[in-house]
Amino acid sequence: MSATVPKLRFAGFDGAWKATKLAEKFDHIRNGFVGTATPYYVERGVKYLQGKNIKEGEIDSRGLIHISEQFHKSKRKSALKAGDLLMVQSGHVGECAVVGEGFEGANCHALIILTPRTGVSSEFCKSYFYSPSGLRQINKIKTGNTIEHILASEMAILQMDLPTLPEQQKIAAFLGAVDSKLAALRRKQAGLERFKAGLMQRLFSQKLRFTRDDGSAFPDWQQKRLGDILTVRYGKDHKALSDGDIPVYGTGGIMRKVDQALYHGPSILIGRKGTINKPMLVDGAFWTVDTLFYTEINAAFIPRLVFAVVERVNWLELNEATGVPSLNSNGISSVKVCVPSHPDEQRKIADALTALDAKITATRAQITKTERFKQGLLQQMFV
Repeated sequence: MSATVPKLRFAGFDGAWKATKLAEKFDHIRNGFVGTATPYYVERGVKYLQGKNIKEGEIDSRGLIHISEQFHKSKRKSALKAGDLLMVQSGHVGECAVVGEGFEGANCHALIILTPRTGVSSEFCKSYFYSPSGLRQINKIKTGNTIEHILASEMAILQMDLPTLPEQQKIAAFLGAVDSKLAALRRKQAGLERFKAGLMQRLFSQKLRFTRDDGSAFPDWQQKRLGDILTVRYGKDHKALSDGDIPVYGTGGIMRKVDQALYHGPSILIGRKGTINKPMLVDGAFWTVDTLFYTEINAAFIPRLVFAVVERVNWLELNEATGVPSLNSNGISSVKVCVPSHPDEQRKIADALTALDAKITATRAQITKTERFKQGLLQQMFV
């Protein structure tokens, strides 16, 4: 098969795609202005973007760059319009997005701006840059040892294989539908996470209380030290262990799997050094490294309920070090918390949070599955 013919095509299209320089298909390919990256807000209705606002093909309108109105007027040549294609110029080179109607008149920072000519689908071009063939070509010309970057002049001579406009539009519409599904799933996940955060706030401030099955109230909550609820234990070095099936946890998650367990059962892991503000709830056999505490949870308390309590602690406030953030076992044990004393109320709170966790996990799995599906399409639909 010719290298210029994709493996997967829509019915009715055939023949090789035509190799074309970007400069032939875009009226303008130019660098965005160079300016300070902070603070982020909108002045007089003018929206400012920067490279990090682009993630997975979407523009994050919450991160906006401020420059003076006078500077904006002096840089009209960098102003954007709907349909322009933006590519990250430094750092995550190759990530891109299409400018929507809501961003007309905006300027940008650390981005390359590409204005397509009539007959060129900017949505198709965005998908092309995400495709394996597009990334390969971009990787050939980007430079920089510490932070990778690319210039507009280098993009102008980049060659890409283009189908006819009808085929561009067909591909763009299909991948656009996949992007829309991904965006909807991400909004669903964000909504569930906001709801969970709000529910936890109401539950642990006791503005919302469960009742017994007969409708009567549970007893008042009690103030305790975390040391009354769990016992903090130190992790150990894992380097001498042989490979196996038991996970070794570091502050960032699973590091490897070994043949021995340090502890069995439900446990809350809390960072001792480094990442101290992201506790984890685990179950079963595991090992933790020496920069991560594990805990033995008092049998009178339901682990999921205790984890919710631990999540609400501001661990950074307990940091003892001036350099790498650090906690000690005594500091953790002395933290005062307010918890429900009745096991049935604990169970109802734990069950509600567990149900939300399951929905969030299922949505994340859908996002991962859709992302893999899209990546498979990109590998086959582009030459």
